[in-house]
Amino acid sequence: SIDLVDHRSTNDWRLSETEDGLFLHSPASVNFRPYHIDYQKGELARRIRGIGFKDPLVKAIGRQSLGKVIIDACMGWGREAVGLASLGFRVVGIEANPLVALMVARANQQLSPSKQLAKVRFGDSKVLAPLVEDEAVLYLDPLFVKSGMAKSRKDLQILQKIGQNDSIEELMTLARLKKFDRVVVKRPLKGEALG
Repeated sequence: SIDLVDHRSTNDWRLSETEDGLFLHSPASVNFRPYHIDYQKGELARRIRGIGFKDPLVKAIGRQSLGKVIIDACMGWGREAVGLASLGFRVVGIEANPLVALMVARANQQLSPSKQLAKVRFGDSKVLAPLVEDEAVLYLDPLFVKSGMAKSRKDLQILQKIGQNDSIEELMTLARLKKFDRVVVKRPLKGEALG
C-alpha cells in the first residue's frame, strides 16, 4: 500500500493504493468516504456505457471528428473522455489536479487498448491543450457549482471540494488561443451566454 499526498496543491487530500486500485481520501474537515474510480463496473461504468453516437456531446463533436484528436481540457473523472474513446475517438484528457489525473491514468490502464484514452496529462489546460496537434477538437466541460446535479452527486462534490477548476473565462481564452477544428462547450440549460 502506498500513500501519496501533496499538501501544496491538493488541500490535504491523499491517495492510497490497494489491490483494487487507487482510493482518494478527503481531509477530516470534508469527511467523505474514500473514493475509487472504475471504468468497467459500477455507476461510472454505467454512465460511460450510456454515451453513444446519439448522445448530444457526440453529435456536437461530430462523427467526422473520428480521425482527429479530441482534447478534454476539463477531464475530471474522465467519464466523457472514456466514453468518447470507447466509440473510437482519439482522446487526450487534461486534468489540473494531480491526484485526480493519477486516478484516471490508473483506471485507464485497466481498459482494453481499444477503449483507452490516447493520453492522460496533468497540468494547466491553457498550457497543454495548444501543444496538441493542429485541427484537434477542444471539449470544455467546466464544473458548474450552482447546478443541482453538481450539488447532489458525490463524484462532482469531490471535484468541487478538491478545487483547481479553471473559470469559464479562462477556458474561453483557451478556445481562442489556437485554431481548433471545433470547440464544444458543455453548459447548463439555463446557463448565461458566453462572451
